This record gives sequence, C-alpha cells and structure tokens, in this order.
Amino acid sequence: MSKLGFVAFGVAVLALGAWSQGVLADTAEAMCEVHKHGEVRKNASGPCDFSQRQGYVSISLRNGDRWELAPGERPDHFKDQNGNGVKRTAKGNSHEYKWEHQAIFVTFESSGSRHHGESKHARQGVGAAETACTVAVDRHLGGQAKSLRVLSSESSRGGSTVIVAADGEHWRCLASDDGEVTELSKHR
Repeated sequence: MSKLGFVAFGVAVLALGAWSQGVLADTAEAMCEVHKHGEVRKNASGPCDFSQRQGYVSISLRNGDRWELAPGERPDHFKDQNGNGVKRTAKGNSHEYKWEHQAIFVTFESSGSRHHGESKHARQGVGAAETACTVAVDRHLGGQAKSLRVLSSESSRGGSTVIVAADGEHWRCLASDDGEVTELSKHR
C-alpha cells in the first residue's frame, strides 16, 4: 500500500472513531412516565433510555416498550413507527411526547445529580419514588399540570425525599423505594 493509501486509511479510521463517539453522546438515561387515556401505566413507567439523532427520537423503556419517532413537517412534530402524529413540548430538563390517546413524560437528570456513584438497585428505588411523587403531585392537581418535573431527590434508609416542580409550584414528597407515597406537601 502506498503512503497516500496509509494516510487515507488513517483518516477514515479517525473519522469513524469520531462519528461513533458522537452516536454514543446523544443517548441519555432518563425517567419516563407513560400515560394512556389520562391514567399512569405503572408497569411502563420508570427508568428509560432516550436518544436523539439528527431529529429522530428513540425512547426505550426497561419493560421492552420502544417508540421510534421521525421528524414531522413542523418543529416539535413527529410521526411514530406506526405513522401516528406526536407533538413534543420541551421545558427545562423534561420533554412531553403527546399522541391522541397517550403521553410520555421524559425527565432528564441534571449533570450535578446526587445519584452519581449509587448502585443500580438504589437508583431504581429512587426512580420508583420519583415516578410515584410526580404521579401524586399530578393527581393532587387534578391531572391538569402542564409542566411537571423532578428538581431533586435524596435517598435515605426510609425511602426518598423528592422535590417536584409543577406549574411554578414546588412540592416535597416522601416515598418508599417501591414507589409508595407517604407524604406530600408544598415546598418553600
């Protein structure tokens, strides 16, 4: 192989390596909450994987459910794998993907999250508490919350303390690691 061939091969390998790093960089762990006909699907809510590449969105739940969304004709409008229309609303560290009879709320952890270094089991307990608390706040507000997201969560032996923002108000929630809410109050 000539010197020029080696150079071209080296450039191709470097380009492929840079491209594969970019593909990995746009996948994030998140918390997903699936609502059908206004009801939370508990077996389809919890930790999930979210990825976005060139306008295409993938949401994968731990139970195996998966949605593939292709960009639509307008910003924040998509078509799912079955051709159904989906509208995205993004606020802060959360997205809502809304179909005609279903919605998925995706909440991303902040980069300074306190969960770094926790075991997967401990993180799943916090995830169940976060999901239960967001559901409890939404239910307390009559299912009418327009913006709902977890601001912080702190795990302890007795469960988790979760702070939830809902339409400009903050709520303090105590929940067990299996997702049972024991206390809900406004947070100052």
